[in-house]
Amino acid sequence: MEVVDGKINVLERISLKLANGTDPVTGTNLISGVSNLPKEDEVPYDETGQKQLAYDPYGLDLEGLAYNKNDDTFWLCDEYRPSLVQVKRDGTILQRLIPAGMAEKITDAPHVPIKDILPGVYSKRIQNRGFEGVSITPDGKWMYAIMQNSLANPDDNAGKNSRIMRIIKIDLTNLKVVAEFPYVADSAKNYDGLKQFDIVASDLYAINEHVLLIDERDKYAGEEVKLKKVYKLDLSKATSILGQYDEAKKGEPLLEQMDIDQLKEKGVVLAEKTEVLDMLKFDYPFEKVEGISLVNNHILAVINDNDFGIENTTQTNVATEMWMFEVGDITK
Repeated sequence: MEVVDGKINVLERISLKLANGTDPVTGTNLISGVSNLPKEDEVPYDETGQKQLAYDPYGLDLEGLAYNKNDDTFWLCDEYRPSLVQVKRDGTILQRLIPAGMAEKITDAPHVPIKDILPGVYSKRIQNRGFEGVSITPDGKWMYAIMQNSLANPDDNAGKNSRIMRIIKIDLTNLKVVAEFPYVADSAKNYDGLKQFDIVASDLYAINEHVLLIDERDKYAGEEVKLKKVYKLDLSKATSILGQYDEAKKGEPLLEQMDIDQLKEKGVVLAEKTEVLDMLKFDYPFEKVEGISLVNNHILAVINDNDFGIENTTQTNVATEMWMFEVGDITK
């Protein structure tokens, strides 16, 4: 893409494809966006909404994109499993990382190597609320991904009422998960008419190994909107909780059942969170602030999810827009 005279020009489209074999939904080597598993994913239908489609073991609901200069590949994050997917520059899928224990459920996808090396608890994501953002540090060594909402751990009720989302850190030299950090979303109590489940994380951007930008928003636009912000998160002193508070132990709450005070009582040091941008001060018109990127250390580029352009209720009458915000040098 390029931006010229206030307009976005699409220069190239890269279709995702299998290195070998045929996708069962498309009938070609190109994959679909159709969900993977019955009972665990949303039921897929055609464009009429009447005819149910077959599930697609290769299907991806992609929400984030990152580029690794060290090996010239892209990493994408997916809501379904949730998963992280490595892709060549030409769109060929190289591998898919999924939560531990999930590989046995996807046995009919022989043309994409599947590695179930992510924490198994991530399979407890609330439907359609898996990985929402992925980013790679400028040195190409570390990859971060964030969940859109809290996990349904132990159940949906816990996930829908918790403020704690999860950020995962992966060493790209060996694809090992090396850390996990709790991200504490804004409290819905600070906003009239919002429920905690209305507040989601929609993207993240890695400034370096220890500092991230997080896009946090509600599910509304127009007169009902309450929250559209970007925060700076400093992980340098934060406690990794990898492998902790995932499984029920006698008398011990799970991560999604804890509040900030309980985490602190257990010695968990939370990341320092600082507001960088409040888009509502600029009358930002869209519900889904879906992608953020930092340009020259001081300009935040923000783009929205247009939901296929099916419904557009903004005052601009344009389904997709990129907004550029001057925020000063926030890398320091």
